[in-house]
Amino acid sequence: MLRPKYDTMPPHFQRSCNYHLGIHPLHPPLLLMQQLRQAARANGGVLSIEPYTAAEEAARTEEVSLLLAHCDIFSPNEAEAESIVGPGRPVELAQRLLTLSPPGGADLIVVRCGPDGVLVARRRTSREPQQGQKPQLELWAGAPWHKDELTAVKAGGLEEEEEIEVVEAYRVRRAGAASERSGEFSGGG
Repeated sequence: MLRPKYDTMPPHFQRSCNYHLGIHPLHPPLLLMQQLRQAARANGGVLSIEPYTAAEEAARTEEVSLLLAHCDIFSPNEAEAESIVGPGRPVELAQRLLTLSPPGGADLIVVRCGPDGVLVARRRTSREPQQGQKPQLELWAGAPWHKDELTAVKAGGLEEEEEIEVVEAYRVRRAGAASERSGEFSGGG
């Protein structure tokens, strides 16, 4: 079912707390996304969106904003993110996506970086503590990784202008991974 209709889905599915949907970045099912997000929020959950392919052509700013307006979490891999917002390091890609997400849209961006892990960034909200009083964050990952196998590495070196929008950026990787490559996440060397 490539374009499922929410009202034809089983009642137990409609009562779910969280939804994760694979979409084409240039052709997202906006009505379905809106319905899933409303259902998730009514049950205290969120809608997570993951592109299943890179865009064949550059996305227009309005298209990206509209896509991000319809989800809570957006999780492209590096190639998908670059096809949407242009080339850059993962932290730059996350920053651009957060900037294009309108108020009430995706506040959490997860850039999947293959064997190097993920970079997670979220937009600062008006309820966030001021600089120096950052909230504690719990990092987690689903299968096939287990929490006890993961090491979280804070991505240092965020530029001041990036700190306006990004509260924290983390890379999650398997313990004992060959290379940290922190420069690619943070812009450092």
